[in-house]
Amino acid sequence: MGSSESLVDRVNQEIEHSYRDPIGLLEIIYVLKLLKQEHNPKVVDLLIDTVKSHMDFWAEDAGLIIIVDILDIIIPFKRFQDIDFISSMISWDLYQVPSQILLLVRQHGWMELWGKILTMGDISDEYDQYIRKQYFETQSAISDTSGPLMKLDQFLDQRCEEEAQYQEFFETYPWVLGAQYKRMESHSNLDDKNIPDITGVRVHDDHSDIIEIKQPFLKLFRKDGKFSP
Repeated sequence: MGSSESLVDRVNQEIEHSYRDPIGLLEIIYVLKLLKQEHNPKVVDLLIDTVKSHMDFWAEDAGLIIIVDILDIIIPFKRFQDIDFISSMISWDLYQVPSQILLLVRQHGWMELWGKILTMGDISDEYDQYIRKQYFETQSAISDTSGPLMKLDQFLDQRCEEEAQYQEFFETYPWVLGAQYKRMESHSNLDDKNIPDITGVRVHDDHSDIIEIKQPFLKLFRKDGKFSP
């Protein structure tokens, strides 16, 4: 726990500095990636305290980026005691925050949080088109037992080796690769020579991450232990 606690301390310190020093934002993003990799449930209380301690910061451009990464650590644990606080964030007048909550609810199938959100009022008519879109897609994914994750399971059960089918799947359901993506774009030319399989367009800044798709049944190694060509 000591290392996780010290990482959260670094996040809090850099939040204070990032008002004046944009380099601090990069430090926070890096530290949050480390925390996500640790997947330590004890860090959730510390991060919720961080959210509550810096409420003004989340309205800043830098704050919107950070709050999304923090939610991406908190929500996968699906802790019952966090439902009231996270659902209260739906009412924040920051379109990315409620949108990201809906994305993560859908991604992790958090039925209890979804039920709480439904009791808060009708957000299906939310003025922001992105929130409205996420609402209906979340509702569909939560109720559909033959949904996207089942389709992915079918690919694996059938040992599908056609990368085009995986590519089409991720274009249809970009959230499967992470709540930070609002869409996937196939074969977008980077230049005259480089054309990635897909690029994931991020929610918070509209920049793209390069994603190469490989079907999961490729042989990675030869008998001599070297990588396959």
